[in-house]
Amino acid sequence: PVDSVSENAFSGKTEIKTLKLGENVAEIGKKAFSGCSSLGNVTLPSVEDINAETFSDCTSLKAITAPKVKVVYTKAFFNCNSLDDFVSNSLVSVGASAFEGCEKLSNINTVKITKYGKRAFAMCSSLPSIYVADGAKLGFECFEGSAISDFSFAGKATLSDGVFKNCAQLAKINFPSEISEIPVEA
Repeated sequence: PVDSVSENAFSGKTEIKTLKLGENVAEIGKKAFSGCSSLGNVTLPSVEDINAETFSDCTSLKAITAPKVKVVYTKAFFNCNSLDDFVSNSLVSVGASAFEGCEKLSNINTVKITKYGKRAFAMCSSLPSIYVADGAKLGFECFEGSAISDFSFAGKATLSDGVFKNCAQLAKINFPSEISEIPVEA
């Protein structure tokens, strides 16, 4: 049985509309589905890591169901401007520009994420709120230009410069007492 999808395996295949991997597929290579512009829905029941640029530029991608995904690497969903729903209750790390340009992203569970890479959710113009886990590290401009209006911290967090840069709709930030320093250009 197939247990992995190789790097670049289906890159640029515009005829693929739906992807449902079997329970035995645990690994997807870099750029495996990059540029699959007709791909709309993806189900990854056993995958724990989504590698760099795996689904980048999948402009029709609307929903990802990946219950075991713990890590989303650099630019994994870069410019997936139709992505609305990312379902995973295991996500702990989001790499640089992982969801950058996902203009319609409005549903993602962030309660366990402790690492937000540089520009991880930049330009997510439909993301309404974020809940940051205790001990989280937020990278440079990780929410730059996003539509977040409500931002809550569970506990101590480390903020890099520009975290809230150009977040024009940001109206409410709930800081815990453990926050000791906010960067000059947060």
